[in-house]
Amino acid sequence: MLSRAVLPALILLSLSAPAKSQTEDLPSDPYAHTRRLNLLSAALESGYFSNSFAEDRGQKPPADFTTITGRWIVGTGGEHSRHGDHHVAQTTSAATFCLLERSLLVVQNFRAEVSIAGDGGNLAKAAGLYFHRPDGLQFTFVELDWKTNQVAAYYWDGAGERLLASAAYPLWRRGWHRLGVSVQGPRLSVTLKGRLVFSAQLPYDDEAGFMGFLTRQDSRARFDQLVIRPDPSNRTRRQRQATTDP
Repeated sequence: MLSRAVLPALILLSLSAPAKSQTEDLPSDPYAHTRRLNLLSAALESGYFSNSFAEDRGQKPPADFTTITGRWIVGTGGEHSRHGDHHVAQTTSAATFCLLERSLLVVQNFRAEVSIAGDGGNLAKAAGLYFHRPDGLQFTFVELDWKTNQVAAYYWDGAGERLLASAAYPLWRRGWHRLGVSVQGPRLSVTLKGRLVFSAQLPYDDEAGFMGFLTRQDSRARFDQLVIRPDPSNRTRRQRQATTDP
């Protein structure tokens, strides 16, 4: 495990590299981004970032948590890999990167906003954000689908995915889309550029563990300026249990 003293410098070197243009092709090594994300996961595990407000330390989440990735996420198939409580995964259906796992931030109500850009080519099929229940076995994802010009929300329960809601939307082949996801209890709201696109009822109303990026297989997209704002009224699961347990 990298030491806490070394991590900050490595992270800055990794994340401060000059950003690629939105239309530039991927580097010759398509897995370079995975190694950079592995480094960020190691930082999370070490406590350098969000573990300082981990639920298991009895602390509340911050008013907001912001990170900027400016990196490509590529759906290429392969095997799922796990790094502690943080996923950098190449699955058979998607490439995912989970920023904050349930052991770090468990909230019932939250709002997230992220900028997503496709590559402007044939590979820009679908990309979005996902979040899951505390058990990690069921999750919801909201994605932009450049192939069908739709914004859609799906629910996956281990057996397959089902559509919760969708809406037609003229997505740009190039340039950024500001996607917003808001969860209030069992209610999901999705916005683009700050305007409501649709709302849907989630199949559950317990805590949602937040969250990661997701792209469909053979897709690629770029994510930037992710902002997570938990509802100020939230209490951690442990605090809620403390008020109900005898």
